[in-house]
Amino acid sequence: MNRNFRRREGPGALETIEAAVHLLRSAPLATLAAYYVGALPFVLGILYFWADMSRSPFAAQHAVAAALGLAGLFLWLKFWQAVFAQKLRTQLNGETSRPLTLARTGRILFTQTALQPTALFVLPLALVPALPFPWLYAFYQTLTTQAEADTPTLRATMARSWRLAMLWPAQNHVIFAVLGLFSFFVFLSVTIAGAMLPELFKIFFGIESVFTRGGQAMLNTTFFTAVFGLTFLCVDPILKAVYVVRVFQGESLQTGEDLRAALKPFAPGAAKLAACLVIFLTVATTPLLKAQTSNLAPQSSEPIQPRELDRAIDDVIQKRKYTWRAPREREVKPAAGEPGVIAKFFQRVGAMCRDALRAVGNWIEKILRRIFGRFGPTPGSSGSSWIMTKQVLLYGLLAVVLSAIAVLLIRFWKKRQKGIPLTTAQAV
Repeated sequence: MNRNFRRREGPGALETIEAAVHLLRSAPLATLAAYYVGALPFVLGILYFWADMSRSPFAAQHAVAAALGLAGLFLWLKFWQAVFAQKLRTQLNGETSRPLTLARTGRILFTQTALQPTALFVLPLALVPALPFPWLYAFYQTLTTQAEADTPTLRATMARSWRLAMLWPAQNHVIFAVLGLFSFFVFLSVTIAGAMLPELFKIFFGIESVFTRGGQAMLNTTFFTAVFGLTFLCVDPILKAVYVVRVFQGESLQTGEDLRAALKPFAPGAAKLAACLVIFLTVATTPLLKAQTSNLAPQSSEPIQPRELDRAIDDVIQKRKYTWRAPREREVKPAAGEPGVIAKFFQRVGAMCRDALRAVGNWIEKILRRIFGRFGPTPGSSGSSWIMTKQVLLYGLLAVVLSAIAVLLIRFWKKRQKGIPLTTAQAV
């Protein structure tokens, strides 16, 4: 994609949004289910995490476990968003969606896990007016649609997504502005509906609640987090569909996928016509091509300029795979005192794992006590008899298991020695 290619206006922004809405409305139920399978657990996890961290007095004790769980839900969301985008893409191409095999799952999960978490740090920094937020937002949305692209490395996937995101800047900015305004109105509508819902329950059903007694009860961070989650569930599928259509339009400039999708209903009749045209053009142009190739003289290749050769060598030397002999930077030793944030994080992770193993051990011990507790020592008996009874029960159980295994082996051996009986045919 050269500069002239990037400066093309491309399709209109409103036309692209309209095509995306039509695509989403005509999508089958399985496509929408693929999106909400990943989005609903993530939104509910954020709502629970926010309410727990803001109101629970024991939030600091399980903050690490809750944060790790929320990170796992984020990766789950990105995986299913990529699956949703691929289903929309196959719907645009007019093809049947491929089954979600283990290889596809691993490739999508690896791409999204390696690249999408960087958006949590890059996009907030891009809100600074000096940084191009719409381009970066388009890059991460395009990256969702490129989870299964035929690129060998993550670097190639990033380069391809960046080229498609830089395509048609005016269209991208108009799409960003229109969908941002639409998201604001959806957020406002959900906020008003959520604020009026307790009053409607009180009017029609006579249900009195804490939200109807005080006007300030609704104004808390948990309420606005729930509103943001509902807005995300309403708007984000449209955003994904818009960028799927935009990427499809951009790639069609070089691959012609839009023409193939439009001509696919006419493929059975057009195949015969195309074959006839190819034969006719081949027969008609063969003499002309022979005459032109006979008149061509061999051309000598131009010599390589020394400056271009030096510049190419410098570019190759500066690559990362040739910098292994460079001196390593010295690490700064941490100051003596309290451990840092990362050390505290891993300490809490270790403590959480130890607590989990201790809980599993206590659970197994309770089960064993419940099984053997009914045969425990009586108040008037001694402890030695109880220990003897436990040992007798364990040895008896072991003997029963070994006897059952021996019986099964003997029966199997007898059947094998007996064999299949032979039958002889008699003459009629």
